[in-house]
Amino acid sequence: MICEPGRESQASFGSWHPGACHFLIADGSVRAIRPEVASDILVRLSRVSDGVAIPPLE
Repeated sequence: MICEPGRESQASFGSWHPGACHFLIADGSVRAIRPEVASDILVRLSRVSDGVAIPPLE
């Protein structure tokens, strides 16, 4: 996940907030997710109604 200005990637999320990217979740909540989050968690968060539980984000 790209969260730092000046870092580039073709497929990335980014934010000007240091240390976190804010994501709008389908339940209407907004969560700050750290750049160190595992890529499989980002994939799970991007799926719709797949029934897979996502572990708590710390």
